[in-house]
Amino acid sequence: MSGLPSSTLIGLGILLIGLSPAAKAEQFVVVYKSAKVLDVVEIDVDSIRTGEHGLAYYTDKSSFGLSHGAADCKGRKLYTLESEFGSAGHMQPMPDWEKQGRAVKKGTKGDTVLAFVCARAP
Repeated sequence: MSGLPSSTLIGLGILLIGLSPAAKAEQFVVVYKSAKVLDVVEIDVDSIRTGEHGLAYYTDKSSFGLSHGAADCKGRKLYTLESEFGSAGHMQPMPDWEKQGRAVKKGTKGDTVLAFVCARAP
């Protein structure tokens, strides 16, 4: 693997962590529900774990489908590692996910998700 950049190796390692048996458990809990629009986010409590780079990894599902994400609790960012959105129900890895973190603002849906995941990350 000497020809691969370190960011690719890290990304592959994190993807494999997300596919581990611990991530396959299904105990989804509604963490966000909008009263105005059909917008619900459920997180699989059993999937929450701490991994490389101090990120908390989790599985969630919403009206867009299933996805695997990561939360930077200290930096207040959310990342999507792979998602079913727009892929006819097949998980698609997000290229360069580590460069596409979304900053989380207080009082938003992302803030609710971040707080839930970070409070439960071992």
